[in-house]
Amino acid sequence: MKKVLCACLAMLVLLCGAAMAEHFRCQLPEGAWLGDTTPLREGDALLLAGGKALYRVSLTNGSAEKLADMPDNVMHSVLRRDAEGQLTLTGIGYDADWNELLVTYTLNAENAWELTSRWDVREALDDENAGVGDLLVSDKAIYLTLRVEGKPQQLIYENLETSEVRQIGSFTDEEWSEVKLFLRGDTLCNPEGDYDKQMLTLHTFDPATGKVGKETYTSETVPLWTADDLRYVNGHYYALMYDDNVRGLYSGETLETMTCIASPLTTMDSILLVTDDDVLLANGTLLMSSRIVSETSVTLVLSQTEAHNAADYMLQNGVTFRSVYDLTTADILNTKNSDVDILCITPFDTVSLKLLKTKGYFTDLSSSTILSKQVSRLYPGLQKGLTTDDGKIIGWYETVETYLPDAAMDVLEQNGMTFANTLLEMFQQITQLADEGVFADEGMAPLGYPGYSRLNMLNMSIERYLNEQQLLGNRITLNNAELQELLTYIVANVPEDEDAFPQNEDGYSLYEMDVSMPITTDCHMPMKVGESSPAAIPASVYVLVVNPYSQHKEEAIRYLEYCAQNVYDETQYRIFADMTEALVNTYQEQRIAELAAQIASLETQEQTAEVAQQLTELRESKAEAEKYRNIIDVEDIAAWKQVARNIVVPEENYFTADLKKLVERLATGNLTVEAFTQEGNRYFEMVYQERGE
Repeated sequence: MKKVLCACLAMLVLLCGAAMAEHFRCQLPEGAWLGDTTPLREGDALLLAGGKALYRVSLTNGSAEKLADMPDNVMHSVLRRDAEGQLTLTGIGYDADWNELLVTYTLNAENAWELTSRWDVREALDDENAGVGDLLVSDKAIYLTLRVEGKPQQLIYENLETSEVRQIGSFTDEEWSEVKLFLRGDTLCNPEGDYDKQMLTLHTFDPATGKVGKETYTSETVPLWTADDLRYVNGHYYALMYDDNVRGLYSGETLETMTCIASPLTTMDSILLVTDDDVLLANGTLLMSSRIVSETSVTLVLSQTEAHNAADYMLQNGVTFRSVYDLTTADILNTKNSDVDILCITPFDTVSLKLLKTKGYFTDLSSSTILSKQVSRLYPGLQKGLTTDDGKIIGWYETVETYLPDAAMDVLEQNGMTFANTLLEMFQQITQLADEGVFADEGMAPLGYPGYSRLNMLNMSIERYLNEQQLLGNRITLNNAELQELLTYIVANVPEDEDAFPQNEDGYSLYEMDVSMPITTDCHMPMKVGESSPAAIPASVYVLVVNPYSQHKEEAIRYLEYCAQNVYDETQYRIFADMTEALVNTYQEQRIAELAAQIASLETQEQTAEVAQQLTELRESKAEAEKYRNIIDVEDIAAWKQVARNIVVPEENYFTADLKKLVERLATGNLTVEAFTQEGNRYFEMVYQERGE
């Protein structure tokens, strides 16, 4: 244990001698994700373990030099130099069964990591549920917290001057603390916030006395209970905290007198380094001075959403973001609230896309060349969702989700069936297979989510019908012969309780209705209510709209333009109709090139039996990797285009709580299908009358 702990030496909070560049920033390559990592300061450079590689980052100009690849699957990485001056990396690793280990690697002369220490926490504590919590080291002591299910965190301490190792015992009230350990002088502190009491507790350990203690703090002006990423450097506390849902960087000589020095920050921002005159923040693959945040010119306020790539956008445009969740879209529009700049319209919003367009509750974006071009690239149904009848552009999509059905095709084919075209056909197949005992024999459920019960199937069918009627532009009534036949069949044949059928723990089912499938040749269209129903894929969308009352319209429009130009790769294939080239898997492409180089090298050697065996294995590996060269193939794109032309955006949610109550009465037998139809028609007439339609 002692040997392992000695390999954990690292500084969680690093004091720097030389100042960083005035507005330091460094963009690491894609994939160099900065998670829970502790860097090593050496002069005017920072050694940093980022995702896939080890980097030396210049604190004067922000340049980053790759030094070595990272070991696989090491989290919570800590860098240090050992007594011989060799660079070591300690963190949480995993065995073949993904059990947590404490591992230490040493960087050799060839810039490759060698595993030098491996400690199984479960074996050491004789507990299958034990794991590593946090690592922290000063120049005098090593601290390691351990997680044991059902027990408070355990603290392990080693005095580096005396080599004494002790298990201190319980260190917090809770089983697990999400907040990092930090040092205040020689005293170890573990913060724990209490939202209900609006109080911060510091669990402390004093190595001089060996005592574990508690300190409690409250403040009427500082939201201490929200503090995370606490540090104590040169007589000042630093922490990230939330005040009225706005995240900021705070500092002060005491916890109760801390003030905000940089705001707003995103949920992805974390403190990486505290220097004598600045704080270095980490966000994804980006490092930056906190001064950049505090000196931005404009803060855009978003309602009901977080900003996309907020840190990158801030560096490019000098704009920060703040999110608000306590105001509804209706509140903002009804009060003409000018403090909110961007609205996020969701499928659950009381302000529907239809109402937004009808009332003109948006800023017309059609004069934006960028947005006009990007909207024109969308599949027709997605274009329609963002435009009015007279060609105005109301916003841009934050997310687009298209859920398709899937099936156990082997079971269907074994029973002489094909993928159902209508919901009625699917229900008839399920009834037939149930009567023949197929579900019991196979140990499978008829349907995965939402579960094969009468109420669930009625809800699903009626929601599908309402979407179809919107797509057709019809005034909604329930007087539809195919709908009546479908509802009658469900009431007569689908059990009230889904437990009437086997419920496979592995999720094995005949049909899955809402699968967020990748773009593939195996796409199936959603089942229709009836043969005469339109072919359609309802898209679940979140739409960003510039508030017509915003004080920062130009900045808000530029942000939407940025979002439209920075769509994730796979999403581009889902929404843009002009995508034709395959999406390459860069990892597999690199692996294929490496395997090809190894094969070429072996082919120049004497062809011994050993070399021949190696060549065979490498060629097999290369052939296997070739299968996965592309994330999306051209064949997948062609299949998706056939399906995606049927994407539509439901602009209004007619499936309200009042209608759902009627469906519940139908499911329990309180209403007949005929009575439900009459009640439903009266409901829709009332809705139209209230709208003056």
